Amino acid sequence: MKPRPYVVVVILTWNNRDIVLESIHSVRALDYAPFDIVVVDNGSSDGTAEAVARQYPDVTIVRNGKNYGAIKGKNYGLARALAMGAEYLFVLDDDLTADPDALRHMVTLCESDPEIGMTGAKIYDFEQRDLILSCGSKIDFTQNIVRQYGRGEREQGRYTVSMDVDFLGMGHTLIKREVLEDIGLLDESFIGYGYEDVDYGVMVRKSGRRVVFCPDAVVWHRPHSGVGTYTFKKKYLEARNAIVFMRKHARWYQWLKYVFFLSAGMIYAMVVEGAKGNIRGVWGKILGVLHGLAGKESLARELLYN
Repeated sequence: MKPRPYVVVVILTWNNRDIVLESIHSVRALDYAPFDIVVVDNGSSDGTAEAVARQYPDVTIVRNGKNYGAIKGKNYGLARALAMGAEYLFVLDDDLTADPDALRHMVTLCESDPEIGMTGAKIYDFEQRDLILSCGSKIDFTQNIVRQYGRGEREQGRYTVSMDVDFLGMGHTLIKREVLEDIGLLDESFIGYGYEDVDYGVMVRKSGRRVVFCPDAVVWHRPHSGVGTYTFKKKYLEARNAIVFMRKHARWYQWLKYVFFLSAGMIYAMVVEGAKGNIRGVWGKILGVLHGLAGKESLARELLYN
């Protein structure tokens, strides 16, 4: 009988001690072997790394000296997992808990077809257990560039078959080692967070491999306020990264569609979010677009590291 591939689970965290401990607890209950866990601590000040080391001494901890953001932070973890000899790398956000069968289902799907480069789980809300948050995503070049299959729907048995998708969020994703060796780690020109996973899905498909949603693998998302909702920082980094993605991949007619929806979205944001007192978030979005078009990085890095 062929031995199962060796998997390393990579979890990035920052000042999220109690939630990441719960995530690790769920990972240790996975019905799969062999696997190891790497936790990347992005310069937490709440004792996260110490708590993980104390409760889970067998977990490998990568201690970053500061918060490098989701993209660079995950790259540290991916690099460590590759150095450990991982055949598959399961990237899991710290606010997700995994169903015990999730990893086994994803590995089985990937092993069934050599053309599959990566697969991802179905995400449900942690509190509303039948509320779907994502079943993979499609790039449609509207204001947010993408839309997620199933988002906001109650479970009605619609998404029960594996399907090819444009990309999978880089927080519940299983990647074959050969993919990372071929196309590299996450692109760090996407600073902070946002659209690096869209970019990676595009790169995987451009390499001739499939990106496939795995409906039998389930994870649960516990929302938290780690990056805020409509803050200047969040909207600036997201808007800038969206433009980085567009400049890297979009064709002229996709730009036309995006600009149309972006313009309408900006007007909506100024009226609706401005009325809510979120005018700094609106300004962050506008400035992010302008700096993305100009290729500026300095403010993005300043916001990320401070």
